[in-house]
Amino acid sequence: MSRRKFFSQLVHKAAEITLGLEKAKQESERIEDFLASFDDYPIAGTYPRELFEDEAKKLGIDIDALGEKEAIKLIVQKKMFSNKEKDS
Repeated sequence: MSRRKFFSQLVHKAAEITLGLEKAKQESERIEDFLASFDDYPIAGTYPRELFEDEAKKLGIDIDALGEKEAIKLIVQKKMFSNKEKDS
C-alpha cells in the first residue's frame, strides 16, 4: 500500500468517526431536549397506570417510590437511550 493511499484512508476513517460522533451528539441532545420538556406532556393522565407498571417492573423501577410522573419519565428515558444504542 502506498503512503498516499494509507494517509487517504486514514483521513477518510477520521472523517467517518468525526461525523458519527457528531450525529450521536446531536441525537443525545435531541433526547435530552425532549426529556427536559417532558413535564409539558400529559402522558401520565392520558394512559392508565397499568400500562406503565409492567414496563417499570421489567426495568426495575418502583413507581410508588418515585412517583408516577417521574417513573414514566425514567421509563421513557431508558427506552429512548436503549433504542438509540440499538440503532448505533
